[in-house]
Amino acid sequence: MESIVRQSEQSPFDAIRQFDQDGNEFWSARNLMPILGYSRWERVPDVVERAKISCINAGNQDAEHFSEGTRKTSGRPQQDFKLTRYACYLVAMNGDPRKPEIASAQTYFAIKTREAETVIPQLQQDNETLRLLLELERERNRGKELDSTMLTLHAYRDWE
Repeated sequence: MESIVRQSEQSPFDAIRQFDQDGNEFWSARNLMPILGYSRWERVPDVVERAKISCINAGNQDAEHFSEGTRKTSGRPQQDFKLTRYACYLVAMNGDPRKPEIASAQTYFAIKTREAETVIPQLQQDNETLRLLLELERERNRGKELDSTMLTLHAYRDWE
Protein backbone atom coordinates (compact mmCIF):
# COMPACT_ATOMS: atom_id res chain seq x y z
CA MET A 1 0.00 0.00 0.00
CA GLU A 2 2.99 2.32 0.38
CA SER A 3 3.05 2.76 -3.39
CA ILE A 4 -0.40 4.42 -3.13
CA VAL A 5 1.23 7.46 -1.61
CA ARG A 6 4.29 7.59 -3.82
CA GLN A 7 2.82 7.11 -7.28
CA SER A 8 -0.82 7.95 -7.85
CA GLU A 9 -0.71 6.47 -11.38
CA GLN A 10 -0.17 3.08 -9.73
CA SER A 11 -2.83 3.67 -7.11
CA PRO A 12 -5.07 0.68 -6.46
CA PHE A 13 -7.90 3.18 -5.96
CA ASP A 14 -7.52 4.44 -9.50
CA ALA A 15 -7.07 0.89 -10.80
CA ILE A 16 -10.58 -0.11 -9.62
CA ARG A 17 -12.25 3.13 -10.71
CA GLN A 18 -15.16 2.62 -13.08
CA PHE A 19 -17.28 4.92 -15.23
CA ASP A 20 -21.03 4.89 -15.69
CA GLN A 21 -22.81 5.46 -19.01
CA ASP A 22 -22.68 9.26 -18.43
CA GLY A 23 -18.91 9.21 -17.91
CA ASN A 24 -19.08 9.74 -14.12
CA GLU A 25 -16.42 7.95 -12.14
CA PHE A 26 -17.41 5.60 -9.32
CA TRP A 27 -16.06 2.80 -7.17
CA SER A 28 -17.67 -0.44 -6.07
CA ALA A 29 -17.52 -0.99 -2.32
CA ARG A 30 -16.94 -4.69 -3.02
CA ASN A 31 -13.86 -3.85 -5.11
CA LEU A 32 -12.69 -1.33 -2.51
CA MET A 33 -13.09 -3.78 0.38
CA PRO A 34 -9.80 -5.74 -0.03
CA ILE A 35 -7.81 -2.56 -0.69
CA LEU A 36 -8.99 -1.26 2.68
CA GLY A 37 -8.01 -4.51 4.39
CA TYR A 38 -11.47 -6.01 4.86
CA SER A 39 -11.60 -9.73 4.15
CA ARG A 40 -15.30 -10.10 4.98
CA TRP A 41 -18.18 -8.07 3.56
CA GLU A 42 -20.11 -8.13 6.85
CA ARG A 43 -18.02 -5.26 8.27
CA VAL A 44 -18.18 -3.03 5.18
CA PRO A 45 -21.85 -1.90 5.40
CA ASP A 46 -21.19 -0.53 8.91
CA VAL A 47 -18.25 1.51 7.61
CA VAL A 48 -20.37 2.78 4.72
CA GLU A 49 -23.13 3.79 7.15
CA ARG A 50 -20.67 5.78 9.27
CA ALA A 51 -19.37 7.44 6.09
CA LYS A 52 -22.96 8.34 5.10
CA ILE A 53 -23.49 9.97 8.50
CA SER A 54 -20.28 12.00 7.99
CA CYS A 55 -21.53 13.02 4.56
CA ILE A 56 -24.89 14.20 5.93
CA ASN A 57 -23.29 16.00 8.88
CA ALA A 58 -21.05 17.86 6.43
CA GLY A 59 -24.19 19.19 4.75
CA ASN A 60 -24.19 16.92 1.71
CA GLN A 61 -26.86 14.62 0.32
CA ASP A 62 -25.75 11.05 0.93
CA ALA A 63 -27.78 9.82 -2.07
CA GLU A 64 -25.49 11.86 -4.37
CA HIS A 65 -22.42 9.96 -3.17
CA PHE A 66 -23.65 6.54 -2.02
CA SER A 67 -25.90 4.32 -4.09
CA GLU A 68 -26.89 0.92 -2.75
CA GLY A 69 -27.50 -1.88 -5.17
CA THR A 70 -26.79 -5.51 -5.89
CA ARG A 71 -23.98 -7.11 -7.78
CA LYS A 72 -24.79 -10.02 -10.04
CA THR A 73 -22.62 -13.09 -9.60
CA SER A 74 -22.85 -16.68 -10.70
CA GLY A 75 -24.48 -17.39 -7.34
CA ARG A 76 -27.03 -15.23 -5.62
CA PRO A 77 -26.89 -11.42 -5.97
CA GLN A 78 -24.61 -9.61 -3.51
CA GLN A 79 -25.17 -6.27 -1.81
CA ASP A 80 -22.85 -3.53 -3.08
CA PHE A 81 -22.50 0.26 -2.95
CA LYS A 82 -21.63 2.57 -5.82
CA LEU A 83 -19.37 5.27 -4.35
CA THR A 84 -18.17 8.63 -5.61
CA ARG A 85 -14.57 9.71 -4.96
CA TYR A 86 -15.84 11.72 -1.99
CA ALA A 87 -17.65 8.64 -0.66
CA CYS A 88 -14.44 6.57 -0.97
CA TYR A 89 -12.63 9.26 1.00
CA LEU A 90 -15.29 9.14 3.72
CA VAL A 91 -15.24 5.33 3.82
CA ALA A 92 -11.46 5.43 4.28
CA MET A 93 -11.81 8.07 7.04
CA ASN A 94 -14.43 5.97 8.82
CA GLY A 95 -12.68 2.62 8.49
CA ASP A 96 -10.89 0.69 11.23
CA PRO A 97 -7.80 2.82 12.02
CA ARG A 98 -5.96 -0.26 13.32
CA LYS A 99 -5.73 -1.60 9.78
CA PRO A 100 -2.54 -0.52 7.98
CA GLU A 101 -4.51 -0.43 4.71
CA ILE A 102 -6.91 2.13 6.21
CA ALA A 103 -3.96 4.22 7.38
CA SER A 104 -2.48 4.06 3.84
CA ALA A 105 -5.83 5.01 2.30
CA GLN A 106 -6.19 7.94 4.69
CA THR A 107 -2.67 9.09 3.79
CA TYR A 108 -3.44 8.73 0.07
CA PHE A 109 -6.56 10.91 0.36
CA ALA A 110 -4.76 13.45 2.57
CA ILE A 111 -1.99 13.79 -0.04
CA LYS A 112 -4.49 14.03 -2.91
CA THR A 113 -6.37 16.74 -1.02
CA ARG A 114 -3.16 18.68 -0.42
CA GLU A 115 -2.20 18.35 -4.08
CA ALA A 116 -5.57 19.77 -5.08
CA GLU A 117 -5.18 22.62 -2.58
CA THR A 118 -1.84 23.61 -4.09
CA VAL A 119 -2.47 22.84 -7.76
CA ILE A 120 -5.79 24.69 -8.11
CA PRO A 121 -4.48 28.04 -6.80
CA GLN A 122 -1.41 27.65 -9.02
CA LEU A 123 -3.63 27.02 -12.05
CA GLN A 124 -5.70 30.08 -11.16
CA GLN A 125 -2.53 32.15 -10.88
CA ASP A 126 -1.27 30.77 -14.21
CA ASN A 127 -4.60 31.65 -15.84
CA GLU A 128 -4.38 35.21 -14.50
CA THR A 129 -0.81 35.53 -15.77
CA LEU A 130 -1.85 34.30 -19.21
CA ARG A 131 -4.80 36.70 -19.24
CA LEU A 132 -2.49 39.64 -18.44
CA LEU A 133 0.03 38.58 -21.09
CA LEU A 134 -2.75 38.31 -23.67
CA GLU A 135 -4.02 41.74 -22.69
CA LEU A 136 -0.51 43.20 -23.04
CA GLU A 137 -0.07 41.54 -26.43
CA ARG A 138 -3.40 42.90 -27.63
CA GLU A 139 -2.42 46.38 -26.43
CA ARG A 140 0.90 46.13 -28.25
CA ASN A 141 -0.76 44.91 -31.43
CA ARG A 142 -3.44 47.60 -31.21
CA GLY A 143 -0.74 50.24 -31.64
CA LYS A 144 0.72 48.39 -34.63
CA GLU A 145 -2.69 48.13 -36.24
CA LEU A 146 -3.13 51.89 -35.77
CA ASP A 147 0.35 52.58 -37.17
CA SER A 148 -0.28 50.46 -40.26
CA THR A 149 -3.75 52.00 -40.68
CA MET A 150 -2.27 55.48 -40.43
CA LEU A 151 0.44 54.60 -42.99
CA THR A 152 -2.22 53.25 -45.32
CA LEU A 153 -4.29 56.42 -44.93
CA HIS A 154 -1.27 58.66 -45.54
CA ALA A 155 -0.21 56.62 -48.55
CA TYR A 156 -3.72 56.81 -49.96
CA ARG A 157 -3.84 60.61 -49.51
CA ASP A 158 -0.43 61.01 -51.10
CA TRP A 159 -1.54 58.90 -54.03
CA GLU A 160 -4.43 61.18 -54.86
